[in-house]
Amino acid sequence: MGRGDTRRGHQGGLSALSFPADVDDVVDPVAPGKILTMESLNDTSWVTTRADLVSYINLLAQEAQAPSRGWENPSLDRYLEALAAWTDDMDGYFGNRGEPVPDRPDWSLIAGMLRAACFYE
Repeated sequence: MGRGDTRRGHQGGLSALSFPADVDDVVDPVAPGKILTMESLNDTSWVTTRADLVSYINLLAQEAQAPSRGWENPSLDRYLEALAAWTDDMDGYFGNRGEPVPDRPDWSLIAGMLRAACFYE
């Protein structure tokens, strides 16, 4: 499935991460006919190509512009520190889920890492 398709209940990627769910639907900046939702941010399984990752990052940027979205790390320095910390600790994330730590990141994992950095403390 491509950008904008719904994959409710899909367990791939980092879909088990949970974050505030108060973001309005937004238009995909890469494919303007597609609509991305908060589920598009929390379920990264749809991020399978570089173009999907570009759409995902643009969606994160739109969300970041609204302080009410609940990000724990709204400044660039805090966000990057959280990204580094989550990346360093991701063995624990996968271990807690009973999953192997990926040897190589894929587009979905990169998106999940970017998402985790919004809230990781």
